[in-house]
Amino acid sequence: MQGVIYSYDFDLNDMLEFQRLQDGILRLDCIVDDYTISDLLDHLRYVVAQKPTQITLEIMSPGGDVYPAFAAYDVIRSCPVPVIGVVQGYAASAAAMI
Repeated sequence: MQGVIYSYDFDLNDMLEFQRLQDGILRLDCIVDDYTISDLLDHLRYVVAQKPTQITLEIMSPGGDVYPAFAAYDVIRSCPVPVIGVVQGYAASAAAMI
């Protein structure tokens, strides 16, 4: 009888992202739209649940849709932990608003 071999599809990027979340660092490095902001806010909720002293939001984005950016802005402003925004490279359009 052969044993079952489980395959885990974690790559280096997943491990680095998990470590960054544990350190309270979020990253927005793509176009701002409903899906990316939804992921960003899910990550923000996870980080807030870890009870960090502060959260760092690294932004490098060409911008995108305004309505999801307003949603992100409102959630970040109501966050109980200070959120520090750091632009790495550029933040244009809706990303600059965040």
